[in-house]
Amino acid sequence: MLKFEYERARDMVFKTKVGITFYIILIFIFATILFIASLVFLSDSIWAKWLCGSISLLLAAVFAFHLIPMITNTYYRFDDEGLFINAGRLKVTIPYANVISFSCGVKSMLMQPALSFKNRLEIKYKTKGGMTDIVHISPVNEEEFVKLLNSKI
Repeated sequence: MLKFEYERARDMVFKTKVGITFYIILIFIFATILFIASLVFLSDSIWAKWLCGSISLLLAAVFAFHLIPMITNTYYRFDDEGLFINAGRLKVTIPYANVISFSCGVKSMLMQPALSFKNRLEIKYKTKGGMTDIVHISPVNEEEFVKLLNSKI
């Protein structure tokens, strides 16, 4: 790949904003895991220890395998065929021709591939089955993202 192509591709990738609310949720989940794990040491019953240990391991697994990759690996990329959204384990491409509309400044608590709960960008698009769907994203440089999206649709 030529240097120009690499720089062009890199400029078309937008990381997600991570809002303070998302960090508060992560801290709450981590504190809950620690609290449940501490019950293992405080209980005298073997069944209570087993139950608390199992629950804390399950929560830790969800935390490690779902939430951490969302923080480290959520981005939006403009490809030739469409807008590629990578949110942890979720990967989807929305063809530019399928984008119906988009709006800025949406505030929503829905779990979407946006890690900021306010100032989201809502994209309305047609799915492969012809249904209308929406996705909320929160790119770091929203103004530049919107300009690029406008030029693609």
